[in-house]
Amino acid sequence: MNRKLYLYFHKFLKPLYDFHGLTLKPNFLPNEELIRWSVENPQDKSYTMETLIAFTEELFLTFCNLVGSSELYYQGFGSSFYRENRKNACSFEQPDNYYYINKSDDQKILNSIKQITKIDYKKVFYSDVECTYVNIYPSEDFTVTIGMKLLNPHNKQHSKLINTGLKDTIIELVEDSDFYGNYVYDLFSPVLNIIRNRPLLFSDEWMYFTPDIIFIDKNNKIIRLYS
Repeated sequence: MNRKLYLYFHKFLKPLYDFHGLTLKPNFLPNEELIRWSVENPQDKSYTMETLIAFTEELFLTFCNLVGSSELYYQGFGSSFYRENRKNACSFEQPDNYYYINKSDDQKILNSIKQITKIDYKKVFYSDVECTYVNIYPSEDFTVTIGMKLLNPHNKQHSKLINTGLKDTIIELVEDSDFYGNYVYDLFSPVLNIIRNRPLLFSDEWMYFTPDIIFIDKNNKIIRLYS
């Protein structure tokens, strides 16, 4: 049995934690030498494991900092204790990449992409767009991918873009550092604001958004930019 984790569990942790409406409960498993957390969601909140793991890691780090400045330091609770036991102290029943979106938030996110109706970039590229779907990939690098159907794409000379000309122009567009670095971030703001305002999904303290576009032509085919 990991006696140091046992001490952390019995002397420091509470039986239950209310984390933005979720109930988190630590359970000590001596045979597996770990603390496994369970999640109850009575309010049907959207959440991602990234935020829950970060919460439990912060608890464990607080404990390690406390004992590191006390006599327990000399009993093996040095700085290596956090590194060696972090995963065992912050284990969950769900996989680390698990996330849950409730029906209400799912609908709000779907509705939000309807507010994105055009790309108008530096007078280089213009098109009315129809956003057909949105996917999220929660992690520290929180990726939001939107499928956009280009309805009437044209270039700065107002020439209609089709086939190879459209593909080449989009490649030029996405390789412009300001396009994804600034423009698309602002373009995605209706979606990002919904996610940002849900602390169980996103934390401004240590997470960041990566917006991504899947371009779709008028025939509903994905425009594959690179072979």
